[in-house]
Amino acid sequence: MFFLKAGALAALGLMGAAMAHPAFAGPAGTNDYGGYDIAGRLMKAERVYGKARGWTVYVAGAKGRFAYCVGETKADGQRVRIGYDGMQWQLAVPVRSRKDWSGTLTVDGDGRPTSGTAVGRWTIAWLQLPELDRLRAGNEAALGIGKADYDFSLAGTAATVTKVDECVKRNAPADLAQGELMPLTPARPAAEPQKPRKAQKAQKPRNNQGQCRRGKPLPFTGLCQAEARKLLRNRQRIRKPAFIAPKGCDWAVNEVRVIDHPYLYLALRCNGTTSRLDYAGGAHRAELSLVTSALRKSNGENPRIDNAEAAIWIYTIDPAKRFRSLMQRSREGLEPGDKPRLCRIYRAPGLRGTFVYGGDPAELAKAGAKSYDAYLDAVPSCGLYSSNGDTAQKYWMPEGDEALFMTISDEAYQDIDPLTLSRVEKSPSGEWTIVR
Repeated sequence: MFFLKAGALAALGLMGAAMAHPAFAGPAGTNDYGGYDIAGRLMKAERVYGKARGWTVYVAGAKGRFAYCVGETKADGQRVRIGYDGMQWQLAVPVRSRKDWSGTLTVDGDGRPTSGTAVGRWTIAWLQLPELDRLRAGNEAALGIGKADYDFSLAGTAATVTKVDECVKRNAPADLAQGELMPLTPARPAAEPQKPRKAQKAQKPRNNQGQCRRGKPLPFTGLCQAEARKLLRNRQRIRKPAFIAPKGCDWAVNEVRVIDHPYLYLALRCNGTTSRLDYAGGAHRAELSLVTSALRKSNGENPRIDNAEAAIWIYTIDPAKRFRSLMQRSREGLEPGDKPRLCRIYRAPGLRGTFVYGGDPAELAKAGAKSYDAYLDAVPSCGLYSSNGDTAQKYWMPEGDEALFMTISDEAYQDIDPLTLSRVEKSPSGEWTIVR
């Protein structure tokens, strides 16, 4: 599974709050997404980690591997568990239900759709980050499963979630242990220390008044076309544009500024007009939209696109935990009736440096070998960030501490080459470099 790294095995023992180093190697995975359910057979292997406002926090392992940390309360006779396996936050209550269920999670009277799975006599709800935040800030909650509601108090939940997060950081291997709870929105946070990034060097940038041998320099970076193309050629995933430029058109490097840093990309250029992306911030993500179409210009139409829909969404991620970050972001798009246990993050075939959220490709290939109908039956419903059943091509493309989610129509591919989108920054020596 993508999230795993080799590590020394350690015997399962009592994990106190004073432990400073991980006690387990990475998970082998017992459920369908490669993680662990916080209720079920592993409850017998749990050991007390600590206490938090009336909740008891446990740590569990399987065959010497870290499995999860979970907080449990029995307040007012209602047993509730909230835990984290390093990939997915979960809420568990002792109610029987079907394997793939959908229902409602109500917090202080505000009911919203949710879904999950079942293990034995336990029902598990997958908690997306907004739902986790609601539980931490709420007073009373009810999990609606079919015709039944399971009511419980949220007293001590905020402290318990913090304690569970601490437990994971102390006991999970480095690729699963989370530095901080991931922010709900992708608005750029204050700068945090980052590990040194690998970079490709280019010539020192010219200023905007500088002269290029051909054409004008790009307005923000001051790069000439030759310099910008050299940077893009150094990207391993870049070969040549997927779309052949029409007669009288060619491909040129353009740039788009996202808050305080630019992205370079190849754009179609026709009759003096270059296709252009524009940036817009948002409450939950940044967005890039195609606002100028050189292809329209070549067809004698107005190149300006009014009310353009976002073609690329930008989110913050943890570059040191790329797979897990992409999994968490993808799960935020799940809807009632989706089956997240069948959905995975995997490398997109033939697209270097890109990732897809959806059904297991090996299982889908087996089904497709039987018949097209069998393939359709095998495709799981994975929510907003999956391309299942959508005409647009959807995939993730990480760039440093940001991830670009591509949701581009086939028509837009004729104006820009999204695989060339490359974030650049200035090195200490003043050179523009590609962010890895």
